[in-house]
Amino acid sequence: MDLPLRALPTHEDIIGMAQSHASECINTLVDVMHTGNNNAKIAAANSLLDRGFGKVGQPIEFTGADGGHVAVSLGISKAVADALSVLHGVQGYAEARRHGHVS
Repeated sequence: MDLPLRALPTHEDIIGMAQSHASECINTLVDVMHTGNNNAKIAAANSLLDRGFGKVGQPIEFTGADGGHVAVSLGISKAVADALSVLHGVQGYAEARRHGHVS
């Protein structure tokens, strides 16, 4: 049996479908917050707060051996370094023009 081919929804389609139900979802959470059992009320309230104000940041602490420092080394690609060099040159040229050193 051959099934008809249908295009799968795109990521944007799914986002749009979910967003179209946002008001109903919020109303459901508010209803659960007022009428549900204690666990459901807490979950609904937390969900509403997270969506309204964002989740509270979680501090993360990194330590090395015996609580010492952690060495971090950051690198950039040659392409990024070249682009930064060009931008630095443009910035220097603009600064020189601003001070009248270049006409």
